[in-house]
Amino acid sequence: MSLLLGTNQPFYNLITHYLYVSNTLNQLKQIHTLVLKSQLNPTTATISWFSCSSGSYNSLATTFAMPITCSTKYPSVGTSFFGPPSYIPMCFMIILVNPSLYMLKCTGLAYRHLGSPSLQFSMHVLVFRHFLKGTSPRKGCAVWFLGKQDSANCTSSYVCKMWACTGCKDIFDRMDDKDLVAWTAMVCGYSKMGLMGEARWLFDNMEQRNAVSWTTMVAGYANNGDMETAKELYERMVEKDSVASFIQIFQHSILSQHFFFYIKKQNLGLWNRRCWPETEKNRAVLTETSTRSFSLNSSPNLSSKFKIALCQLSVTSDKNQNLDRASRSIRFSVEQGAKLLVLPEMWNCPYSSDYFAKYAEDFDNRDASPTLSMLSEAACCHGITIIGGSLPEWDHGRLYNTCCIFGPDGKLKAKHRKIHLFDIDIPGEISFKESDTFTAGDQPTIVDTEVGRIGIGICHDIRFPELAALYRKRGVDIICYPGAFNMSTGELLWELVQRARAVDNQLFVATCSPSRNSTGSYTTWGHSTLVGPSGEIIVTSGHEETTVIAEIDYSNIQLQRKSLPLDDQKREDIYKFIDVSLLGTNQPFYNLITHYLYVSNTLNQLKQIHTLLLKSPTKPNHRYHILVQLLKRLLQLPGDNLRYAHYLFDQIPKCRNQFLWTSLIHSHVLHDHFGQSITLYAKMHWVGVSPSGFTFSSVLNACARVPALFEGKQVHARVVQYGFLGNKIVQTALLHMYAKCGLVLDARDIFDRMDDKDLVAWTAMVCGYSKMGLMGEARWLFDNMEQRNAVSWTTMVAGYANNGDMETAKELYERMVEKDSVAWVAMISGYGKCGNVLEAKIVFEEIQMADASCWAAMVACYAQNGYAKEAIEMYKEMREEKVTVNEVAMVGAISACTQLGDNEVAATLAKHVEEGCCERTLFVSNALIHMHSKCGDIEQAWREFNRMSIRDVISYSALIAALADHGKAEDAMNLFSEMQKEGIRPNQVTFVGLLNACSHVGLIEEGCQYFELMTQVFGIEPLKEHYACMVDLLGRAGQLEKAYNLIIYNIVAADAKIWGSLLGACKVHGNTKLSEIAAMHLFKIEPHDAGNYVLLANTYAEINKWDDAERVRKMMSERGMIKSPGCSWIEKLR
Repeated sequence: MSLLLGTNQPFYNLITHYLYVSNTLNQLKQIHTLVLKSQLNPTTATISWFSCSSGSYNSLATTFAMPITCSTKYPSVGTSFFGPPSYIPMCFMIILVNPSLYMLKCTGLAYRHLGSPSLQFSMHVLVFRHFLKGTSPRKGCAVWFLGKQDSANCTSSYVCKMWACTGCKDIFDRMDDKDLVAWTAMVCGYSKMGLMGEARWLFDNMEQRNAVSWTTMVAGYANNGDMETAKELYERMVEKDSVASFIQIFQHSILSQHFFFYIKKQNLGLWNRRCWPETEKNRAVLTETSTRSFSLNSSPNLSSKFKIALCQLSVTSDKNQNLDRASRSIRFSVEQGAKLLVLPEMWNCPYSSDYFAKYAEDFDNRDASPTLSMLSEAACCHGITIIGGSLPEWDHGRLYNTCCIFGPDGKLKAKHRKIHLFDIDIPGEISFKESDTFTAGDQPTIVDTEVGRIGIGICHDIRFPELAALYRKRGVDIICYPGAFNMSTGELLWELVQRARAVDNQLFVATCSPSRNSTGSYTTWGHSTLVGPSGEIIVTSGHEETTVIAEIDYSNIQLQRKSLPLDDQKREDIYKFIDVSLLGTNQPFYNLITHYLYVSNTLNQLKQIHTLLLKSPTKPNHRYHILVQLLKRLLQLPGDNLRYAHYLFDQIPKCRNQFLWTSLIHSHVLHDHFGQSITLYAKMHWVGVSPSGFTFSSVLNACARVPALFEGKQVHARVVQYGFLGNKIVQTALLHMYAKCGLVLDARDIFDRMDDKDLVAWTAMVCGYSKMGLMGEARWLFDNMEQRNAVSWTTMVAGYANNGDMETAKELYERMVEKDSVAWVAMISGYGKCGNVLEAKIVFEEIQMADASCWAAMVACYAQNGYAKEAIEMYKEMREEKVTVNEVAMVGAISACTQLGDNEVAATLAKHVEEGCCERTLFVSNALIHMHSKCGDIEQAWREFNRMSIRDVISYSALIAALADHGKAEDAMNLFSEMQKEGIRPNQVTFVGLLNACSHVGLIEEGCQYFELMTQVFGIEPLKEHYACMVDLLGRAGQLEKAYNLIIYNIVAADAKIWGSLLGACKVHGNTKLSEIAAMHLFKIEPHDAGNYVLLANTYAEINKWDDAERVRKMMSERGMIKSPGCSWIEKLR
């Protein structure tokens, strides 16, 4: 290049020539260096060059603009060279001197990727206003631009991309001939600004529309939370064959999480094969989007066990023989009960580079692929999921090592192409280069199957922990590696790497290898293995041909992750997620932060970005944009991160972003923080941010869950005010709120006003009537529903069961086609409430795979009906079967133990809670206090009470009663004082405990004060239990007349307990007159209770009235009553 410098060749011609022939980054750098070393002043040189040739303008405009675009869009390319957007003034000068359409496009492209909306907007307005006002150095420039149809459309498009709708509208209105690009650009600009009314007006007035126009409108409504209108347009869009465009909306929409949930909940036509063709691309989009949108760390809710088969096959050079061996192994595995089957790597051809191409098959042409046909037929015939090992695959002239996964329906669910190719060269042992034959895959593969979410790797993929860690983050519970380790690496590494992948990620790892063939050119190690989440070898084979069967239990994963929570212990802050070496370089800080936000997927990573933002000087508009994106990304993460979300939200000054407010409200609802979501909505209204339909549906859902009727009515008023009453989603949310709050008439009024009632609305209305016990109205609606789903049937069954009509509940239950755990629990609980334990047991035994809720319902059923031993046995069986013990099961078992008074069982249950077998909730702690007190361990009851962070009236009442039973009246009264200081209102049970405490130690005055406090201050109506305590208290103090008057003047129908207390006190104090009165009442209430006669006779004997005593005994004899001898009940020592 330097040889021509200084010659007669014009400098700009040289530059133009070199720009034309350059095709590498280094060549462009040389041109750049040449420009910098030029003797000319840059501005003078630029103007002098541009005054000669339009071609030079275009070339240099491209050269200056494209690095800005590339450095922003692809941060890893040439960061040291491109640096900040220092070439934009050059582009600006080019346009001012000699404008052309091409230069305008290049400059606009560079501005578009600068990353700062304010800078982009200001530069565009400066350039375009310069043209429009006609004040550029070349007069008439604006006329020239606007006179060109393509130029005007390009101008409008780029301004719209910068959200500069006001300036864009001015340009758009001046255009004489507006084409489809211009119309769509304006619609896009309005949509991004949230001005959907203006966007819809333009859309409706377009003479023609294409897929991009429809896509822009659907995405606009979706991103602004109006899912109802988005759905309407989408359904119209499908009729115009624009499904492919919708895939892009669905994949990239910032509301994809809500949209995915919405279409699943609404049963939209998206799931219909006619509307959503089941192609590999579509499945990939749905799988990836749903994985990213919901929970990257959640596993399928599978509490059941299943069997896996590892088929270690012998491989020959006869493909048909290999297929026959595989078929026999599959049949054998199915006979052994396997639900998941794994085949080895390269099982249909010898493992040699000489055979791969010869045995390869075209997987897209099923007729030319006998191996895939056999696997598909076997999977469909036997109803089993098959991980098809790996096979050589031809695809467009390339050879891949591919694993195919087939579902029980025989359809191909996914393909995995080996990512890491195996190249090895150990002198004197083995030399093999897989990369000479195969092309490496570039995508990890996760497939949701009937037995859970499975990650796929092939052989050498297992050596790379990053792949397994990625699968773990995306919710995989088992990774299957078809492999063929050789004799050199197998003995040393095969078992080691399997256990490492399993224990590092706390999941199952299954490997399957061909059997060993010592005569082949490549000898495999064998030893197909299943490793558990703690690194234990569950099953392994030898090196011979065999099929091993093992059982997988997903509960082991949860147990291991709970026992050793590695995710919580990770130190992402020191793993260098952010490359600090890039800070302080020419790489723009805003671009770095944007890049890291895009690739972040954990809370710790977002905190690193936030810390970096706080420590770095940032422009206010950049800071605002980054904080908004940071909060959006945070709300998409799994888990309850709302405290940190509030911290971020408070740092955004005067936030008026409707989407952020709505997302924050919705996140609170998702994590059951209903009160906070309502408060946040009120604040949103106070600061003047207009709500969307999605905002209203979220906050109404919160009001329904509390329930908060007053706040719900206020939201209803705002719905009317903002004109969302016609929105079907909002209507359904209102209906649901009123139904949950018990106002079924208001709910029915909304229901009747709905023009298009969907299944959700019908079911909500049925649920509302059922909750209020109006089963006649609920049944009428149910019978008139055009379609019903499992929720509809379950709602009716649960409604009849909860209202005690088990006959009708059973009738509907037996008509249900698909029964779920909610229906099972409803039937078991309903029979339990009716005392029909036998029928409840029959329902439970009919369940083929009962989940934790069904087990818990059965334990509770036994306990509440007095079958304490059966409840404890059921609980023990539940533990043996490794079913997750939930709160209901634990409380049921504790209640049963309380009935038995078994100290050994009580200690065992307390130990289980201590070990974390279930969450230590308020209800569990209250049950433990009651159990410990009934078993006589008041100290343990005290300890349980003291460790509670949250206490309610039941907690205090249980311990007060326990202290009263153990004669600790002073402690009970002190605890009551503490309860009042905490602001907890006592109930009737609380005062029963207090009166008992006073009675046991004879505190008459205190007892009377508590009785007066209960009736006069707290307004609690006394029950017979309270009167019995007062009678016992007065009787112990010898105030028998007061006790008798209390019975006569206050109790309408005194029971045996009250008269028995008076009779016992009369015996102690020798009052025969009142004892006879009490005894006469007892003889009427309990005519066959010999104890009352004996007590009266003993009263006479105490004061030496032997004749009266004899008379009572004679009366007993005449009535045929015999006093049973006394006995003591002691626990049998074990």
